[in-house]
Amino acid sequence: MIVNKRELKQTLNRVYLKIKPDTETIQVFQANLTRLLEQCDSKKSEEFNKNLLIDFLKNTYYTDRYFINTKERIDLVIHNNQDVKSPVGVIFETKKPTRTINAEMPRLDHLNTKAFQQLV
Repeated sequence: MIVNKRELKQTLNRVYLKIKPDTETIQVFQANLTRLLEQCDSKKSEEFNKNLLIDFLKNTYYTDRYFINTKERIDLVIHNNQDVKSPVGVIFETKKPTRTINAEMPRLDHLNTKAFQQLV
């Protein structure tokens, strides 16, 4: 597999680069991210930490806008709206924090991993 590494600015549509979040949005994001990082616990299960991620997403961006839950065997999804039957817009493959440094999570120099295969 050939890796085509690109910077974030190269992958985003230029329209998104023009959107400037207001101060309140940035402060809410910072507070919720800090809370998420403080609550994550590598000794706890994948489910425990996944629920923290769900809370972060709902409290930061998606309250009353999108349905967030598992779907079939997918760890976590964000639907395109509040309807559980709406198409899935985002897929997450979550792992226990201690497993992110082993063979389960992809790295630029090693993409052929369990998490990558599950997403594909």
